[in-house]
Amino acid sequence: MRVRATDTAGNVESPSSRTWVYDNTNPSSTVTFPLNNTSQTTATWNAGCSSPGICGTASDATSGVQRVEVSIRRGTNVYWNGTSFSSSTEIFFPATGTSTWNFAFPASNFPAASSYRFRVRARDNAGNVQSPVARTITFAP
Repeated sequence: MRVRATDTAGNVESPSSRTWVYDNTNPSSTVTFPLNNTSQTTATWNAGCSSPGICGTASDATSGVQRVEVSIRRGTNVYWNGTSFSSSTEIFFPATGTSTWNFAFPASNFPAASSYRFRVRARDNAGNVQSPVARTITFAP
């Protein structure tokens, strides 16, 4: 596209070219660990990713992945707030990495045997947000 401006005195700018990309496509992410509907123990959980926690990949073909975010719910009504399962509202925390990501969450963070649901979403550099991908596990130390 060529752009040319004229000021109020009638001065005309030399035409210049500008190129841009309109990005309205959501990024995508995949959870590689944990697998959905699995039972985890302390040993299997801590061995699932290179660093104990949740891990996966993400991509965005246009503007690039800005970050991946993770929320964790225990049972049906309490969410991880960064130190314990005591929030009544969902909170997303940033993972480390973009195209390959990890959310550090050692087995010692699980307070008890229970069902846990993880939701993961990617954000791209244009501000588009993926609909969360969910994984449910049962943890029994």
